[in-house]
Amino acid sequence: MTAPIVGSTAQILLDGNPYWILPNSYQHFSPRLRKATPRPDGSEAYVDFGPGKKVWKFTVLALNDLTNYDGTLTGLSGQQYHDNLYASYAKVNASLTFTDVDGSGHAVRFDHLAAHVPDVQTQLTGVCYHVDVELVEA
Repeated sequence: MTAPIVGSTAQILLDGNPYWILPNSYQHFSPRLRKATPRPDGSEAYVDFGPGKKVWKFTVLALNDLTNYDGTLTGLSGQQYHDNLYASYAKVNASLTFTDVDGSGHAVRFDHLAAHVPDVQTQLTGVCYHVDVELVEA
């Protein structure tokens, strides 16, 4: 089996596994680190420490019968995508490798994971999930 490639057989890679993202769910930002403290005169002291660590949020499609950009099946079931994400999430005090949509690599920590079923009627043909993921720069 060949290694997954962003832009060909995956949209992102996490912990060596390929994933496809729900359209319009991808976010990447750096929250500002700041502190505001009220003064006795009613004004506010504000200290800006600059941008914090990078954060990525997106929803992974853990669906059956997903295809690569060339139309071939990925070969993974919705349950396998789901289980791969949970295996990565279960790693404690671990830095994971993440390849972003632009092909850039990052060391990240898996900060949040939540799976939900978009339509319970679809469960009749196999397990399908949308999995919300949040990664923080390590």
